[in-house]
Order: sequence, then C-alpha cells, then structure tokens
Amino acid sequence: MADLSAGGLRLIGRQPLERGVHLELQILLPIRQEPYLMSGQTVWQREVADGYEYGVAFLDMTPDKQVQLDELVQFMRNRRTKAP
Repeated sequence: MADLSAGGLRLIGRQPLERGVHLELQILLPIRQEPYLMSGQTVWQREVADGYEYGVAFLDMTPDKQVQLDELVQFMRNRRTKAP
C-alpha cells in the first residue's frame, strides 16, 4: 500500500490487474490485533519502474468500517510525521 484515503488506496504490485477487478483487502497494523477487512475495486492501473501501480476504490463502506478507516488513516499520518 502506497497511499490511503477515505475513498480508496493506491497499491504497488508486480502483476497487471485490469480495471474493475474486485479485491478483498486485509491490512494488518501494529495498532490492532485483527486486520482491517475492506472490499475494493481497481479503478485505474499504470506501469511503473518495477511493476504496476493501481488505484483501488472502497466498495462496502459502512459506518463501522468508516471508523476503522479513520483509525487507519490517522495511524498512517502519524507514521509519516514521525519518519526522519
């Protein structure tokens, strides 16, 4: 995972994925014992130096998942600000 927002995320991988591919995502972070479970769909893809970059839009956003996503985004922001 390269970037994360309220509407989706950007992934980097080695295999090409067509637009519209459905993904079940499990994101495990040190702030939780259980992974975040999210459904997404690829909305764009482009080739980069050593693979591919994909834009993934979240599909099944519920109020509960929105709270989890807010936690996840906050964790990622804090991690960036603490990096050297």
